[in-house]
Amino acid sequence: MMRRIGLSAAAFTLVMAPLAAKAQSFEPPSNFYAGLVGGVAFISDQDVDVDVAGLSDVADVEIKHDMGYRFGGFLGYQISTNIRVQADLSYIQADADNEFSFGTVDIDTDQELSIISGTAGVYFDLWPISAVVPYVGGGLGFSRVEITNDDLDNDNDSEQDVLTFFAEAGVPFNLTPSFSVAPTLRYTWYQTEEEDDDEVLLGATAIERATIGKDLYSTDLMIAARYNF
Repeated sequence: MMRRIGLSAAAFTLVMAPLAAKAQSFEPPSNFYAGLVGGVAFISDQDVDVDVAGLSDVADVEIKHDMGYRFGGFLGYQISTNIRVQADLSYIQADADNEFSFGTVDIDTDQELSIISGTAGVYFDLWPISAVVPYVGGGLGFSRVEITNDDLDNDNDSEQDVLTFFAEAGVPFNLTPSFSVAPTLRYTWYQTEEEDDDEVLLGATAIERATIGKDLYSTDLMIAARYNF
């Protein structure tokens, strides 16, 4: 009997030793994480009063943006169980219809908006709901906002470096201990300034054709994939 117990104990030790060594070598994910994000962007429409032949604010320009897209990447660090800091780099592109109106004169042209943004923010992981932990966050940064109007031979292109503020919320789903995906909503304010200084000739009449107005807003619906190192 004692011999059988001894043999069984030896066999158990031989089986469990590699598993114990493997368990000791396992390390949980670190506090650093990185990821990619992509989705659609809804850019606010704008209304700008412009000048015609030296007369101030007598004409109107409406800028109506189509649905665009946004993609980017991020790098973050988990400070504590519920607090993270994160830096983002992203790109937005959207087409727009530029409608100039003056009396009975209406001129439509197409323009393209592109935004490159670098932001940093603080995120708060909230209370668990079932198996997920929603988060909210916000921060600020800088953006390069560019407008291209091909219909006017680039006469009314605009380029600005602007202050940027954002708020974000999401619901991560953990697929593994290190990898998660999250539907994400981000709202961003770009502190743009009106640009309507470039004159375009309509016959013999000089008009100021705006390509961007004061303050631009974006609401982005995205999917984020995050990996903890």
